[in-house]
Amino acid sequence: LHGDSRFRDAAAVGVNWMQGANPLGRPFTTGIGSTQLSALLHNPSMADDIDEPVPGITIYGIYGAVGYHGATRVWGLFEGKRNDGYAGSTLAQMPPPWNNSELADLDSVRGQLQAFIPYWRRLQLLEAQNVPQTEFTVAETIGHAVFVLGGLLGPGWTPAVNMSMRAPKTRDQLLDGWMLQP
Repeated sequence: LHGDSRFRDAAAVGVNWMQGANPLGRPFTTGIGSTQLSALLHNPSMADDIDEPVPGITIYGIYGAVGYHGATRVWGLFEGKRNDGYAGSTLAQMPPPWNNSELADLDSVRGQLQAFIPYWRRLQLLEAQNVPQTEFTVAETIGHAVFVLGGLLGPGWTPAVNMSMRAPKTRDQLLDGWMLQP
């Protein structure tokens, strides 16, 4: 906007992070990258019978806390007794060096996660179960991404024909090469 390359460079670093140059190696915008974002809280994408979400949605992504459902569905299986006779479960699934038998409840697992799991490993894409990480707004996530990318692309840029004609990916294509891990 005013010719100072420091601002352009800072914007480029932020865009690089958003598009996958981060410790997870994955973008926070749908439709880009080889390990695409495939689970987000977007009801039209979940209901349209197309496996790939609508492209161009930037989610909030990683935040400081370990989400409740991340702790109860990824790092441990903690569920109370139900009326149908299910006795419940208390199973920690922490990686070594933790002794899972010593982590007997949800609070102890969450305490360990908060203390030792780095922020960048706290992304749990559980759609509607982990709303703060998988939701978005036009004003807070998409709008900023469009503004910065528009400034970096320059005047007259248009997408290549193969970008605009690409068919949605199938679930197998979206998950190709993925290794599920907490």
